[in-house]
Amino acid sequence: MLKDLHRFYLTMPEIDYLIGLASSPRDKMVLRILSRTGIRVTELLNIELEDIDFHQGAILIHAEKGGPYKSKHRLVPVNAETLHFIRLVSPGLAYCMRSPGSGWTSLSRL
Repeated sequence: MLKDLHRFYLTMPEIDYLIGLASSPRDKMVLRILSRTGIRVTELLNIELEDIDFHQGAILIHAEKGGPYKSKHRLVPVNAETLHFIRLVSPGLAYCMRSPGSGWTSLSRL
């Protein structure tokens, strides 16, 4: 029975095509970060500017696994092209990030 199960993965050209369809630079950046790093959406929402190390090519991810008292942090590598895109897109744009206690909001954190 397990042999009949097939996983479906998008190819890089298909992912790039989807990124190209995004209507705003913010959406393109979000899709690019998610597809190039493999982080979870909830992890993306917690990224702040100081979490991005442009020189080392990494993003510090703050993840709460197993409850609020079991925080785990990890560095996720980011390719130079994605970091360059973040630099180009981020100035002056508001991004949809989560603010503690207020749910979804627009912050200029990235």
